Amino acid sequence: MNKKLVAPIILGVAVAVMLAIPISPPASVDQLQCSEDIGECFVAEVTRVIDGDTLEILHEERIRLSLASAPELNDSGGQEARQFIEEICPVGSMVLIDEDDEQLTGSFGRIIAQVTCNGVNLNDRLVEGGHGTINTRFCGTSEFAEESWASECD
Repeated sequence: MNKKLVAPIILGVAVAVMLAIPISPPASVDQLQCSEDIGECFVAEVTRVIDGDTLEILHEERIRLSLASAPELNDSGGQEARQFIEEICPVGSMVLIDEDDEQLTGSFGRIIAQVTCNGVNLNDRLVEGGHGTINTRFCGTSEFAEESWASECD
């Protein structure tokens, strides 16, 4: 075989194989569901982890975890809470955002939501991991107050 033809043939075979393999979305996003209510439900890419309970998507929209609250960055545990969320959901991850139907106006222009990233409910994991608490002040105004991860609302 002509040595000049080997590289183009290998490249052609590689392209043919790649085209034949179906590419599907990550299972963590593909298998998720939102509540069937009035709030928005969408998938987006994380562009920044602001702090332990707030993410940025699309380089402008901020998402605040419903009911879950982390210390502010300059408070004890604040930096650790952000790092904890960054480990689970690094920049570039796809997240499922289920807007809280009972808090559609948000706070400081943010969407209040239950957020799932890489198959993990961030609201739950923040609290379960000891990096945040349930803000019981909002239990009466959150669709997620009955979720198992928000048991402090009972």
